[in-house]
Amino acid sequence: MARGYHRVLPRVRANALFAERPFTGIVELLNDLSLTSNIVLGIATGHTSAGVEPILDTLGWRHLFVTIQTSDIAPSKPHPGMLIRAMEATGTKQGSAVFIGDTTFDMEMAKAAELRAIGVSWGHHKAERLLAAGAERIARDARDLRLHIQNVVKERR
Repeated sequence: MARGYHRVLPRVRANALFAERPFTGIVELLNDLSLTSNIVLGIATGHTSAGVEPILDTLGWRHLFVTIQTSDIAPSKPHPGMLIRAMEATGTKQGSAVFIGDTTFDMEMAKAAELRAIGVSWGHHKAERLLAAGAERIARDARDLRLHIQNVVKERR
């Protein structure tokens, strides 16, 4: 069943009828962040490249991300390997990086990589669990996430 899932998922995600829909405000936020001179965007996901690339192409987002780290090229979460590889690929230092995620695994991975972590409350795990796992802030929506990111950028100056 798992092999079948991994074989079918890329084809399903490549079909616009079945494409995942971004949360409200995320398209604008990603576009704005990608145009900000002191911000580099990357992805670290437990999905494989074959599962991620079709959705990025369908959404037209591939150009937004400088690095895409997946579970088929680095150890999966909560191991910090994906974040370490992403920082190496972008020349980013730990003190100037922040990881945004929706699971305790994301927060644990950021903590293991010694990165700051922002949790989002609209995903898989509740805010309380994200805070307990190491999130320093919780965003309730895209506007809130934008403010948290702006604050982190100001703090690192």
